[in-house]
Amino acid sequence: MNIIYASNACDDVTYNNEILSEKNLSFQAQKFNSLIIKGMAQSVESIDVISGRPINHIIHPIKYYAKKTVAVGNICYNYCGFFNYKYIRQLMLFINTMRIARRIVSSKTEMYMVCDVLNYSTSLAAMNACKRKNIKIVGVVTDLPEFLSGKQKTIQMLDKLIDNCDAYVILAEKMNEKINKANKPYVVIEGFADSDMSQLDNALENKYDKKVVLYSGALSKKYGLETLVQGFIDANVLDSELHLYGLGDYVPEIMKIIETNDSIKYFGCMPNEVVVGAQMRATLLVNPRFTNEEFVHYSFPSKNIEYVASGTPMLTTNLPSMPEEYKEFCYVLDDESSKGVAEAIKNILSKPDIEVHELGSKAKAWVLDTKNNNKQSKKIIDLIKSLK
Repeated sequence: MNIIYASNACDDVTYNNEILSEKNLSFQAQKFNSLIIKGMAQSVESIDVISGRPINHIIHPIKYYAKKTVAVGNICYNYCGFFNYKYIRQLMLFINTMRIARRIVSSKTEMYMVCDVLNYSTSLAAMNACKRKNIKIVGVVTDLPEFLSGKQKTIQMLDKLIDNCDAYVILAEKMNEKINKANKPYVVIEGFADSDMSQLDNALENKYDKKVVLYSGALSKKYGLETLVQGFIDANVLDSELHLYGLGDYVPEIMKIIETNDSIKYFGCMPNEVVVGAQMRATLLVNPRFTNEEFVHYSFPSKNIEYVASGTPMLTTNLPSMPEEYKEFCYVLDDESSKGVAEAIKNILSKPDIEVHELGSKAKAWVLDTKNNNKQSKKIIDLIKSLK
C-alpha cells in the first residue's frame, strides 16, 4: 500500500530551519500530522507527503521558496515551490500540488490518499488528481469549518471538500453527526502519543528545584489563560512558578503581569524538543480550556495526550470530548473559575512529590501503550483497507 498525504506537514529539519519562528502558530498542526505520518509509515510501503509548508508572507520574509524533496526512510516529503505573496502563494500551491500529485499517482500502484482537509489548497489539488484515478480519499478533520475564523465562502469550500472524502478520521464522536450525513466509514482517534517518548525518562530527581506549573499552546483568553494566570497568583504556593510557552492574544497582558510578578515566566515559541523537556521537568501541566464553548464538543486538544505522554501529571477541565478512560490518569478541574484553579493548584502542589509523580508515570505508561501514534495510525490503515 502507498499513501499520498496532503497537508502542510514538514520533516523535522525543514520545520525547525525554515518554519519555526517567534510568531509562528503552526506547531500543533505540525506535530499532529507528523505523528500520523510517522505512525502510518510503519504499516505501508511508502508515504508521499505533499506539503505547502506553513509559510505566512507576513511572518516569513523570504520571497521565494523552491520546490524540493526530502526522504526520511520510506517517507518522501514533496515541497511545492511558490512565491511568498498573498494570493499568489495559494494559486501556485494549487497548481504545483496538482503536478506533484499527478506524477505520484501515475508512478505507483495501490494508492490511497489521506489529507488534512483544513489545508484547503493543497488538499483540494491533490484530491482532484486522485479522483481522476479513482483513488479513495480519507479526510482528517480536526475542527469543524464553522468554528474557524474566515470568510463564509471559505467555510463553504471546506464543507464541500469534506463532503468529497470517502471516509473520515475525526477527534470526537459528536463530530460525525455534523460532517458525515452520508454515513461514510469513519474512525474516532482523539490524538496520538509520540511513541518516541518511551525512550525518555521522566525522573523525579530531574525536576525543577521549584514546583513548576506549566502550560504550552495557544495563549488566549478564550482557552482559559487569564483564569489560569490569576488562579496561579491567587494560589500563592511557596517556591512555585508558572511557566508559559506559546503565542496568542493574551501575551501582551502576560508581559505586563511579569513586570510585577517574578513567579510567572514566559518563554515564547520554542522547538518541540525544548517544550517536551520543560514538560518533563515540571511538577504539573495544565489545560484550563473552558467547557462552555460549543466547539469543545467536536474536537479533542492534542495537548492533553502530549501532556500525559510526558510523564508529568495533568490538570484539565472536564472536556465533553474527553473519553472517561482518561480521567483515571489525570486531575480533573470541575470549577473553571480562577478560584477553582487556585484551589486545585494548592491541593495538588501540597501532595507529596512522589504521589504526584507516580500519577504522571502511571498515565504515561497507559497512554504510550494504548494511544501511541503507531497503534492509532494503524486504525487509519484499517479504515483505508475497508474502502477496497
